[in-house]
Amino acid sequence: MITRRHLMAASATLPLLAEAQAQAAEIAANAGNVADELQFPRIEGFGGVYSIDGISEPPLPGTKVLFDLTTEAKPGELNKGLEVVARFLNLAALAGVPNGAVTVEVVIHGPTVISSLKQAAYAAKTGSEAVNPNEKLIAALAAAGVPLWICSQAVRRQKFALNDIQPTIKPATSAMAVSITRQQAGWAVLLPH
Repeated sequence: MITRRHLMAASATLPLLAEAQAQAAEIAANAGNVADELQFPRIEGFGGVYSIDGISEPPLPGTKVLFDLTTEAKPGELNKGLEVVARFLNLAALAGVPNGAVTVEVVIHGPTVISSLKQAAYAAKTGSEAVNPNEKLIAALAAAGVPLWICSQAVRRQKFALNDIQPTIKPATSAMAVSITRQQAGWAVLLPH
């Protein structure tokens, strides 16, 4: 049964609800413009980001991140893990962080090894004539100063040779060794999926 006390309590909350709705509308109006087009300020053509005014928590200068990649990609498709690396760099650039003010490295192992293959090895492994779209993305990351490492153990376990790997990727003893070394040096380690 609804009592007078219930009605009074409900009517007391109406101004609060109206105030909350007004604040939400103001926040939405002041959140800034949202660009309709993806932008690629540091890695052209890969890892596009939207410009959104009025947001916080940009990548900070001095940040050190190791992207530990084991993501798989279908033949002819970009590797989502590699694209996350490009997106991070584009986010930093969009936030005004100077090139080189964040340190980014990549270590590749597991299924990502296939994405790092030269075209001939890629075609042989995938059974497809699809071009490896990751070649251009890896070259763009390397051109932006991102060191890319590959686990030599993963390469051998998957029956590839190091000369099957794109030349901008450096062989490491293992992905574990790279990850442990960076963590001991205080780096953040991200595992995109």
